[in-house]
Amino acid sequence: MTLGNALNAALVLTFAALAWRTARARAFIRHRRWALRLFVVINAVWFYRLGMMLWFAVHQGPVGHTAAFDGPFDIFLAFAHVLLPLAILELYLAAGAQGGARAKGAMAALLLVLSLATAAGVLLVVMGMWLPRL
Repeated sequence: MTLGNALNAALVLTFAALAWRTARARAFIRHRRWALRLFVVINAVWFYRLGMMLWFAVHQGPVGHTAAFDGPFDIFLAFAHVLLPLAILELYLAAGAQGGARAKGAMAALLLVLSLATAAGVLLVVMGMWLPRL
């Protein structure tokens, strides 16, 4: 998990610098892309919580998770919580920039499915991580 967090920190700093540099250069189309990437990696810890709670719910328990966070699922999620949302963003940007109607429709469908998964994950995080501690 430490390597995944280090990767996330490096990407936050890199994307922030690139977003700043492109904004200062008034290259606002490129700035938007870097700012979106920055937004995604800043929210990686949220994606981690969503991913973990969805995984636990689907498997009805912590399959592949250990208390030391070194189980197979833990190792996967250490990188996936950063790289998977970035990959989805890149698909979104590519579909918007050069995709045809079919690509844009497929991306819209993927975003709908991911939005529903996010809603389920939020509910699970609230019920599993926050409400029990109130």
